[in-house]
Amino acid sequence: MRSIYFASALLLATSPTALAAGTDKLGDALSKFPQSVLTSSEPMQAYFVDMTLLQVLGKEAGSEQGFAQDRLDFAMIEALKPLMMGGVETWKQNSGIDLGQVHYFAGMGVPPQTVSVWGLDSEATATSVLSGLSAGEFEPVGADGVIGNGEPMKVNIQARDIGNPWRDEMGRATFLSQTGNAIVQAATPDAVAGFLKNDETVRDHPVVSTLLGSLDAVSDTGGVVQAILISPTFGLQNGDPRSLTLSGTVNMDELRSQLASVMEQVGKGIPPYFGGIIADLQTDQPELVIALAYPGCDIAEAAAETVDQRWTDTMADSGPATLQTSTFEGADGLCAAVVSVAANSDHATITNPHAKAVFAKIMRRQFDVLQIGAAQE
Repeated sequence: MRSIYFASALLLATSPTALAAGTDKLGDALSKFPQSVLTSSEPMQAYFVDMTLLQVLGKEAGSEQGFAQDRLDFAMIEALKPLMMGGVETWKQNSGIDLGQVHYFAGMGVPPQTVSVWGLDSEATATSVLSGLSAGEFEPVGADGVIGNGEPMKVNIQARDIGNPWRDEMGRATFLSQTGNAIVQAATPDAVAGFLKNDETVRDHPVVSTLLGSLDAVSDTGGVVQAILISPTFGLQNGDPRSLTLSGTVNMDELRSQLASVMEQVGKGIPPYFGGIIADLQTDQPELVIALAYPGCDIAEAAAETVDQRWTDTMADSGPATLQTSTFEGADGLCAAVVSVAANSDHATITNPHAKAVFAKIMRRQFDVLQIGAAQE
């Protein structure tokens, strides 16, 4: 176990190059999400994909798609579907955007009730894209700066185009608005407007800022290729999800009290956590990093050791790996338990076998590494 303690001032003093290679884009994406997202009992609350890194990896691999599509494992983002299904050129013609201008995609929800965030290279690019669409079939909807190209949720098979990001697979309309360098996209104007109305963001929350700091501490000169923001209910086997979901307060004493009452009820598995991030990192070799937020470093250290052992016990089929555990002291006395799983294969520079294995097991509901409590008999 190695313990890492970083003051906020040290993080702020990190060079721009180092920040860009760490969690810069992931943090920017989470700054676009309203903090209310963290009160959802959904196990997976948000997804992120760094398109700049994927394009670099794709170029190194000689990818015909223009980006490392084989690396995409956590890509449950609605805005990505047209790009993956229609190809870069078709997508570019329909979207009016060059792929190089897209720094990241992020999203949440289940179709058709999804929200996607397009992180672009500048605020000017985002403004230009919306202006171009407004000159076409998009029209203002309401008074919140939202534009749309039809009636919300109305199926229009004739308008369907697999490579068009402004129509879903059923030809339904889309609605857009701008926030800084990003475009927010959803199936209804209310979803877009609601997404933009919150002053406090996910990135601002002490739990998330601690998680981001822990990823920066282990990423060195690498970057986050893709990530999933998970809620405390992600590993819950029994019990009421509402007992674990963040209550909406940023008062850490209240949240510690809430978590303590749940810990008394849990006898097996890892200790309950405030939230977490499962991230696919690219350094010298691909790494899968699991970061979980806890009330303090004693319990975080114990949790990291437990996750390490559970990975060894349940994930041997994901391939050779080097595991390392650490803790990171963050905001308001919180502490992150961090487990890094590095790929050992010389042939794993483009894909991440451990990320693929984790997501496959998540989809089959067989990922038990983060199990909280005993499974139902």
